[in-house]
Amino acid sequence: MTAEWTLLATFWALYLLDNAQPSRSRQIQWLSHLGRSTRARLKTLPWRLTGLFPSTWRLRTAELPFSFSPEGLCNYPVGQTLRPADPRPALQAYRWADIQSLELRDGWIVFNQQKFCPDTGHLTYDQWRTLINALTGAPLATREKILRTQLATLVRPANLRRRTRLLLARTDALTTFATTTTLLAFLGTVYHLAGLSAYVPKPFAAHLADRLPVLVLLVVVFHFTAYTLALFARKKLFRHAPRPKGLGTKLASALLLPPQALKLRSLLGDAYLPPTLPLTAALACSPPAERAVLVRQTLTDLDHPLALSAPPAHPAHAITAWHRENLRSTLTPLLPRYSLDAAQLLAPPTRDTPQSCAYCPRCHDQFSHPAPTHCPHGIALKKLPD
Repeated sequence: MTAEWTLLATFWALYLLDNAQPSRSRQIQWLSHLGRSTRARLKTLPWRLTGLFPSTWRLRTAELPFSFSPEGLCNYPVGQTLRPADPRPALQAYRWADIQSLELRDGWIVFNQQKFCPDTGHLTYDQWRTLINALTGAPLATREKILRTQLATLVRPANLRRRTRLLLARTDALTTFATTTTLLAFLGTVYHLAGLSAYVPKPFAAHLADRLPVLVLLVVVFHFTAYTLALFARKKLFRHAPRPKGLGTKLASALLLPPQALKLRSLLGDAYLPPTLPLTAALACSPPAERAVLVRQTLTDLDHPLALSAPPAHPAHAITAWHRENLRSTLTPLLPRYSLDAAQLLAPPTRDTPQSCAYCPRCHDQFSHPAPTHCPHGIALKKLPD
């Protein structure tokens, strides 16, 4: 085994390992490998995929793990976009005035020393503290206004698309240099491992061997150029916002470890594009067919939610009902902008067999005669139109 083979194998092994890392929970993200397009596709994977190409960027998404109302909040999610839904912890509910302490600890939001729900990053600690302080003791009308504004802030596909376009524009030049570096490294690997020097004219092979130091120097120059452009892009992207913790360390690591420098756009994108809802990502970035499916699943979860396993007097019923109603009113005006119609999305499905006579309005599964009155999830079935 030659030193060159060892060097190349180490380079590509680090490249692959750095781009696909195991995770303890499923990763829901929108990935795009097209350098200048805001179009991305949903990927649900058991590992963190940061992108196999220098032009790759991603959106990290997670369902909102709680619902809120002017009365308080509970850890029962409302308006879920993806199927199957994430596992839910034991039901808890708090009135805003009852929240005495707040912590973000080990990936959890902790109220009053009790784990409440997973910390998905939709709200930072300061945002949580500001929201709780503003709601505690405020009049009912003020609380409703604040929470409607907060809900609208979570579903802003136009803002997400604008930030995505800005990211792509600021990282376009560095991606060009990183892509060139990747291509040169790949061609050099293939040439060496496949023994192509034996199949080309000897004068050409000798000439290429003489120019090898120049090619290596060119790769090094491209590497440092891409890193320098990444520093300029970071300065422009975070000109009016605080820089996330750890971004400088990751960029320094990319400088010292060339395989990491091939995903500079992904590193900057993870810091610049905050965790968002799958619904927002679907509206902003998904192809039309995928967008329609995901929006329909959100609407059916709002209109036909799974039964809440709590006594009728439990405050979670009122909290989820308020959140569901206001999320529906926030989403409905957005649909025409993306050529979507709620009535058409929720229309009964076409019969898949002549024997089908009923369907579930939540998942659109069909049932044959004699059909039960409810689907396995407890949703009342509807009759298929003739």
